[in-house]
Amino acid sequence: MNEQDVGQIVVGTIESSGITKPFHETVVASISGANPGQMSMLADLLLETDIPGNHKAIMSAWRQRCTALSITDRRLLSAADGLLERHRTHLHRQAQGWSMNDISEQVSLFQGLITDSGLEDSERTIEMKVCLAQLKVAIDKVLAAFSSP
Repeated sequence: MNEQDVGQIVVGTIESSGITKPFHETVVASISGANPGQMSMLADLLLETDIPGNHKAIMSAWRQRCTALSITDRRLLSAADGLLERHRTHLHRQAQGWSMNDISEQVSLFQGLITDSGLEDSERTIEMKVCLAQLKVAIDKVLAAFSSP
């Protein structure tokens, strides 16, 4: 893939109105107009990116484009399978009531409390205890989700 292919993918995802779209809409639009080289790049992107939602729309667009381009490359054809597996994992995590974002947010808050010089020590201690309690809840949910079948 050359720089022109990459530029076409990027340019094709920007709306001229300056209004941003949801991630899945941008991905679907990029897939819909992609050539085989761009599909290869998009496959790498999709398989290495945490997609927040609307996996089915992306998988559908992917399969339609592979069919339209008569793609036979097994790696490209299986990219939708990888998305499907991640979608199932996402649904399982939702059912268990947790997200890695929950842990990440609490860790970030805790780090901020450590470096925040604007809080009195007693206030910082209280905020840290609350933050750590919420982090414990998030971690417990993760552990429960991983230990269930």
